[in-house]
Amino acid sequence: DLHKEYRRQRQMCIRDSDGVARCSVHSMVTKRWRPAFVVLDRPELLLVFRSREDYTDYLFNSQIRDGDRKWLVKKAVPVSFRTKTSPVVTKRYPSAGFVCYFTVSEIRDIGTVTVCKIGGQAAELAKMRHAINVRVRDAREARERRVAGATEAARPPPPAA
Repeated sequence: DLHKEYRRQRQMCIRDSDGVARCSVHSMVTKRWRPAFVVLDRPELLLVFRSREDYTDYLFNSQIRDGDRKWLVKKAVPVSFRTKTSPVVTKRYPSAGFVCYFTVSEIRDIGTVTVCKIGGQAAELAKMRHAINVRVRDAREARERRVAGATEAARPPPPAA
């Protein structure tokens, strides 16, 4: 049953939210918010769709080939130890009125780069931001363990006494 499968997939996704987003360079510069459906689908991937229907098609539409499914995703943001989120803020925009949002950025060698801005209901945004931050924390801890393990393996053995 398609409805049961949809509910199962929804339970597997970590967090989802209807709202608005600014994902492209054009929408960032023009400050135009677009309708979006945001899904923290796996621990390491934040997916932004144009609508909930696009997400449903992405999961279940058998008429779409696997190679074409990627076109349903507006933006795929990898969540890693380099990801950073801003606090949820409310700001007035001439084209959209008051929008409550948070920013997802990536820390790079050249500095912090804004990847996308996600807007919607304050309570849902706080939950989404918290879920992203938990994944970032887990990625940072895993990286620290890998670095500590590599450092331990590279350390020369103690001299014999």
